[in-house]
Amino acid sequence: KRGFLYIGHQHKGLTVLSPREHEARNFRHIPGDDSSLPHDEILSLCIDSRENIWVGTKGGLALFNPQAGTFRNFRHDPADPASLLSDQIYDLACDAKGTLWIACRMGGVSSLDPDEPLHDLARKPHFRNIPAGSRLNELHSIHTRALLPDSFGNIWIGYEGDGIDCLPHLPPLFTLWSNSPGQDKEKTLRGKIALSLLAGKDGTVWVGEDACGIDCFRQGNNRKELSAPVNRLLDNTIVQTIFQDNKGILWFGTYLKGILCYNPGNGHTRFLNPDPQLPIHI
Repeated sequence: KRGFLYIGHQHKGLTVLSPREHEARNFRHIPGDDSSLPHDEILSLCIDSRENIWVGTKGGLALFNPQAGTFRNFRHDPADPASLLSDQIYDLACDAKGTLWIACRMGGVSSLDPDEPLHDLARKPHFRNIPAGSRLNELHSIHTRALLPDSFGNIWIGYEGDGIDCLPHLPPLFTLWSNSPGQDKEKTLRGKIALSLLAGKDGTVWVGEDACGIDCFRQGNNRKELSAPVNRLLDNTIVQTIFQDNKGILWFGTYLKGILCYNPGNGHTRFLNPDPQLPIHI
């Protein structure tokens, strides 16, 4: 809303770009400076409902103060059960209630209430944590990779190698969609690694997978929305990102195979790859 573009770099910290002023500021981790970024590898970014700017890094979570150009950092503390579950923050998402959801790889999922004392340095906010385990109210995997709050209040959690959990608005607490030959095919994924998630305008949940293409679920069942020929084309395809435009058209960005464009209204599908001999990394 302020007109800034926030860019997270793999090894060079955070850049804040002001197109209006034609200026760019870069922020890096400075050893010994607790007000700098916790790590230079940026994994995720999120602006919450109160316009707090969150930066997920490989070394912790940071709350950015754009006026001062400083950060308040939050890290995992083994002695504090109300701290983050881990310091590898692979994804961030804000739900309709303003709660910040945090994908902590090798830990689980942490969440933060918007009324916690974020800007009072003398007080520590309390994170609510959902670890992985075998109990009903625990996650199925520690390899959290993607988060999606949908319009119904459910939280979708994508894992690297272990399918998807759904944290529903109403009980039961979790539903696991995984890749298992012994399960009902309408309840399973095509593959084991979920890389991208999208809640469509009609409530359909789309899942982009690693080397297995696309799945879509409606009311808890795998609808197999795409035609069989298209699904065969998507075999061994890595779908890294999913977007739905204002006309309802779905765009799937792949690794090395260009863009798949799909119209749910008429089922029309096409690949955008100008030169089949030249792989395109979206």
